[in-house]
Amino acid sequence: MNSWPRAGTNLSRTTLWKRPRTWQREPLRRCYDSSRPVTSTSLPWCWGLAADVSNYAAPTAWIDALMTTTHSATGFPWWLTIITCTVAMRAACTFPLAIQQRKRMERLASLTPLLRAWEQTYRQQLMRNRREMSPVAMKNLQYMYKEKASELYKVYNCHPLKTLLLPWVQIPLWVTVSLALRNMAAFPAPFLSTPDSPVEGFTTGGTSWFVDLATQDPTLLFPLSIGFLHLINIELNRSMMRRAGRKDNLMLTSFFRSLGILIIPVATQVPMALNLYWATSAAFSVCQNIGFWIKDRNKHTPVAPPEASP
Repeated sequence: MNSWPRAGTNLSRTTLWKRPRTWQREPLRRCYDSSRPVTSTSLPWCWGLAADVSNYAAPTAWIDALMTTTHSATGFPWWLTIITCTVAMRAACTFPLAIQQRKRMERLASLTPLLRAWEQTYRQQLMRNRREMSPVAMKNLQYMYKEKASELYKVYNCHPLKTLLLPWVQIPLWVTVSLALRNMAAFPAPFLSTPDSPVEGFTTGGTSWFVDLATQDPTLLFPLSIGFLHLINIELNRSMMRRAGRKDNLMLTSFFRSLGILIIPVATQVPMALNLYWATSAAFSVCQNIGFWIKDRNKHTPVAPPEASP
């Protein structure tokens, strides 16, 4: 039966705010009856779907689900599951961005001589006509130089800010996976909720001397390896920047070296699951940077001319 008012009916307040009939109030009574326990069948289907989505709203829950699914589907032990998921995530998320960043840096390095020549010409013109030019003309000249540089960046798709895209993806990924593994190992951390027990099989999912992935490394082998791998990555990046003709920022390099050393005592206090992830991620970065370094070295190595035949 249609409950809408007919055409021409006086839409008074009583008509608009008419109470629903008994058959209309029954579904609401069934859903909101406080005497009945709230179950998935007593709630509308959309509420249950929202509850399922909210369980996986946090990025750490996605990592947890990925590792659990991989562990169940492949039958790998937990230590091999962590290594496999780490390599897969790095290969899918950061490796393509690293290749694009390398190409942008190469294009930016090829434009650097032209930009420096323009900057030198701009400074000479500014110093020569500084007394004759008005402040407005000086600002216009500076604006023209910036416009030309921005136009070149746009044409060659090598804006300096785009070269910083990789850290904005790699660092959040590293933090998210670390928090997910901390949660799976039930490792207490300040200001974060901690499960009562680790994931099933986590305490026996290791190998060799690190059988329990929820405890620290007693041999300190993994913490020292993590710090060593980070220092290798820093030196490889520094060597590639020098080969590309970019200036070496000594302060920034010293800062990253300090982080590579400070991560060693931090790694001694976290579970083996985190140590395994950090070591695998650092080793992936080392292999990636070695590949880029070999490619750059072969590109800049002069080819010897063929010998004349007798």
